[in-house]
Amino acid sequence: VIVSASTCDDKWQIKTPEQFTNEDWLPFFRLNPEIILLGLGETQLFLKPELLQPVFQKNIGLEMMTNRSACYTFNALIAEGRSVVLGVLI
Repeated sequence: VIVSASTCDDKWQIKTPEQFTNEDWLPFFRLNPEIILLGLGETQLFLKPELLQPVFQKNIGLEMMTNRSACYTFNALIAEGRSVVLGVLI
């Protein structure tokens, strides 16, 4: 699921970090965030380093954390008026 301040996209159906590809960034990029938060499950996980390059090339901040932490951080950043997009693996 991808969530921003104004949208929710439940068509993004990534279930595990291993399924993630560079094309999976496109829905995030369409929302023009300054920060992307990824909730990668119930334990702290990370994407492969080569998958991070498209985000860094666009100068977008990226944080990977547990789903719970990602949701909490998303709400805090939205309350501050930040341009943030949350992706959660469920």
